[in-house]
This record gives sequence, structure tokens and C-alpha cells, in this order.
Amino acid sequence: MTGPPSSCLRCDGSMERGYMLDEGYGKRGPAKWIDGTPEFGMWIGLKIRGHRRIEVATYRCRTCGYLESYALE
Repeated sequence: MTGPPSSCLRCDGSMERGYMLDEGYGKRGPAKWIDGTPEFGMWIGLKIRGHRRIEVATYRCRTCGYLESYALE
């Protein structure tokens, strides 16, 4: 695929762009894709320092509700 979808892979309906909400400790923002495998720290949860982060765009079919997500740079 060369870019975001213009039509649904399931029913051929039209797609609209949105995002999945990521919440935690009073912060809200769009979900992000992190490169590599998850590493857990004792106090901080997942270690993400030094890893590439890309915001994730999610597309929803207006007809059937199918969701498809892309990490767009």
C-alpha cells in the first residue's frame, strides 16, 4: 500500500481519519508506535528512551466501522 486507505478493504465504504486515544497519569494524546521490543523497568514501566516514536493515525469505515491503523511519518 502506498498510503492511507481511501476505501474500506472489507466493504468498499469511505474511510475517515481519526486517532486512538492514549491516556495515563492525567495526560491525553494520540497513540504512538515505538520501535523495537518492549523492555520493562522496575519503576517506570516501559523503557522508551532512545526509541523512535511515530504518531498512529486510525481510519474508520463510515459504513461498517472497520478500523485500520497506520504509523505515518
